[in-house]
Amino acid sequence: REEMMKLLCGKECGRILRAFPEVFCLIVPELKATVGYQQNNPHHLYDVWEHTVRAVENVDAEPLLRLTMLLHDTGKPLTMTLDEEGVSHYYGHPVESAKIAAKTAERLKLDRATANDLVTLVEAHDIPLSTERKILLRRLRKFGEVNLRLLFGIHRADRIATGTRSEDEKNEDTRDLIGALDTLL
Repeated sequence: REEMMKLLCGKECGRILRAFPEVFCLIVPELKATVGYQQNNPHHLYDVWEHTVRAVENVDAEPLLRLTMLLHDTGKPLTMTLDEEGVSHYYGHPVESAKIAAKTAERLKLDRATANDLVTLVEAHDIPLSTERKILLRRLRKFGEVNLRLLFGIHRADRIATGTRSEDEKNEDTRDLIGALDTLL
């Protein structure tokens, strides 16, 4: 656990993840299905593994955030469906990814609070976020201020890692969310 977290939080994290996915797959076997798994979806330019690596690179180098992003899409291969145009969809993947996160937390012997936060953040990584007061209040009640602020960064990193929108747009979205929450509080 300690060595994995050092690698995930290090400056060369992305390079190491790309060069040695098999090492991480030994620790988290569920990652193996994401390596080279094409998403076949207009909202993603990269396979699940490359998207994951880019998401990890785009959150702060904090163990909980990096582990959240490493695991956030592990459920995609389990939930893939095709629509009539041949486009892949991954309905329910946050729930499946959260189950994998719970197993991983057990495997890594994470303390209970960290494990609970990990599962919560993985499951919520894809929820709609809005500056609308009613929605923001609902999210604040559900996740608390600390985890909601973490979700803003997770949401930003996940969106940047799709490769389909500019980083400036995503930074602006995040600034708007933070400003709305600060105003609310």
